[in-house]
Amino acid sequence: MFSTILYKYRNWNDCYHKRILEQNKLWLSSPVGLNDPYDCQIPAIIDNQEINSYEFFHFLQESFMAEFPGKSLNDNDINEKWNEIKKNPQHFFSQRQSQLLEMYLSFGVFSLCKNPDNFLLWSHYADAHKGLCIGFNIKDLVTHFNGTFEKVTYQRDLPVFKFLENQEETFSKTLATKHIQWDYEKEWRITKINSADQEIDIPDTTIAEVYLGAKMDAYTKEKIMKILSKKTSPIKIFKMQLSKTLFKVEPVLIN
Repeated sequence: MFSTILYKYRNWNDCYHKRILEQNKLWLSSPVGLNDPYDCQIPAIIDNQEINSYEFFHFLQESFMAEFPGKSLNDNDINEKWNEIKKNPQHFFSQRQSQLLEMYLSFGVFSLCKNPDNFLLWSHYADAHKGLCIGFNIKDLVTHFNGTFEKVTYQRDLPVFKFLENQEETFSKTLATKHIQWDYEKEWRITKINSADQEIDIPDTTIAEVYLGAKMDAYTKEKIMKILSKKTSPIKIFKMQLSKTLFKVEPVLIN
């Protein structure tokens, strides 16, 4: 189960990151620009066993009927194609994946995480603790986004794709599976087709909290406070502080 608020770490020196608070605009990244080269572009590894099943034979029948409506296809036609696929199943699935890849690359991706006090995320995505972390009312955000929302799965091996799985399962494996080394991010993501490298507008109500980095300078802090004071919906503001007893950052409510 996810929290009602999920978080995005941002760098105030990035103009697109500023626009979240200044203009209520979110940038949806293209999969090509993500920092994991496997992200949304996972190579095709398939389950060869299912190709020998009669369920797969029926899958071929339905596929050909959809591709060639009105054309009469007998079992010999299907068997000929089936035997061809059995000889080189990887080639057949790679063709299918290539057709889907163009669609995957059109998805805009907006990544969020579970906690606002993740030390590494502050270091990697929030200008080495000089940036900020924004908490979003996730129900409002997903509703406004009109996209797909799901938790990222982390695993050591590449996922195995199946011909017989539904399109939603294939999409989920491709768009929301990462290597176990990324597990520290505890990522949830929203994806929206035909939205790569685009901005969307969001209402004030989607922003619930803002956390200012432990190393943020006073000038930037006051500028952000001024921007938030003009919002029509109440926003909790926290300043992160370095713990005196542990290697961690702790939030202190300041408004």
